[in-house]
Amino acid sequence: MAAMDPSSNPLRINDNAQPSSSSSSSARSALPPPVYQANEDDSIISLHLPERLLVLPPAAFALGAFVGLSRGGSRARLRFLAENAHRPPTTVQGWYFYTKTRNYRILFGACRQGAKDALKLGAATALYVLAEEGVRKMRLGIRNMVNVEKAAAAARDSGKGKGRESVVEAVLEHEMRLAKASKADELVWLDGAAAGSLLASVVGLLNKFPTALFVRTLAFGAILGTVEGGLRIAQEKIRSLKEGNTEHVEEPAKDGAGVAE
Repeated sequence: MAAMDPSSNPLRINDNAQPSSSSSSSARSALPPPVYQANEDDSIISLHLPERLLVLPPAAFALGAFVGLSRGGSRARLRFLAENAHRPPTTVQGWYFYTKTRNYRILFGACRQGAKDALKLGAATALYVLAEEGVRKMRLGIRNMVNVEKAAAAARDSGKGKGRESVVEAVLEHEMRLAKASKADELVWLDGAAAGSLLASVVGLLNKFPTALFVRTLAFGAILGTVEGGLRIAQEKIRSLKEGNTEHVEEPAKDGAGVAE
């Protein structure tokens, strides 16, 4: 039997043949789409904003807008009356345009003054909150640093443990106590007084107040900051009392449910 030439075999597959574009595209379309898997090492950007920064500036903005609208409308009305006192209208058409122009002037003056006062008061309140938060962070940082040094020195001198581990444990316990105590901070009024004085001094320097007015502005800012800090302390006290009463009420209920079971 004669040997068959492999080149003449119609069923022979060419090794050098390239796949067609249609087959490759269909193969790619058959593949599932890539799935993104979250990596645990991905960095997370977080921003902590004080609750007061979301409440006080908008409230101050609204108050400034209300006061500015009232003041601006009254000033615009008086200015228009003073400018046109020597030329009152004498006809019905003249009185119509006179009243129309006066109303437009009052509306424009009220809106302009309201926007100015709202922006000024809102920005000043936001700066006050940021200054108070900065003073608080600085005060707590200094206090924690001093207390941690004291705790480390006490742990080294007491001889409760051996080596560096005992010092680290003592420092960690002290930081946990400070974290619990910071929730009921009694020196919040001091932060408010410092922030109010700082903001009042900046306002006085920018407006170049005389000495007497500058001192009054400084005292007024300190008093307002102290009052705001006192209100925050009272709010925290009321909140802690409510939480304590809630826990006290829930515990007997759980005990009664366990007995009934």
